[in-house]
Amino acid sequence: MTQEFYSSLINYTRLTNEVLDIVKEGFLVINHHKEVIKVNRTFLNAVGLCEEEVLGRSFFSTLEPQKVDTYKAMIHRASQSQNAQEEVCYLGKNDSWFRVFLYPFEAGYIFVLRDITDKKKQEEVLRKSEGMLKAILNSTSD
Repeated sequence: MTQEFYSSLINYTRLTNEVLDIVKEGFLVINHHKEVIKVNRTFLNAVGLCEEEVLGRSFFSTLEPQKVDTYKAMIHRASQSQNAQEEVCYLGKNDSWFRVFLYPFEAGYIFVLRDITDKKKQEEVLRKSEGMLKAILNSTSD
């Protein structure tokens, strides 16, 4: 292989990493052994970990313990169906909500995290407002 090929490969890798790091969604790739092989900054920021704590390690070691079974089941469903899976997840350590998408592919699985914290907070405000409105209407109809 030529020096030019290696140089092109390095540039391609660098560009790919830059693109993944500017994507708004968190992005994590695991192999079939459930080891993390790629992660972007957005994902790391969302879960409050650094790259050294994630890359090359078991995906399950990056999770809050109570979430392990949920993601094992999600991976199992994706493996069996070869279809994308979706879950809504709450991360207590940073008080955030995420819609988590899991995509199976030949070399493993891709997780995509979309932050839905603002939407969840708006839904909660709406629920409380509806509850207050119902209470007012019930008290005035007597």
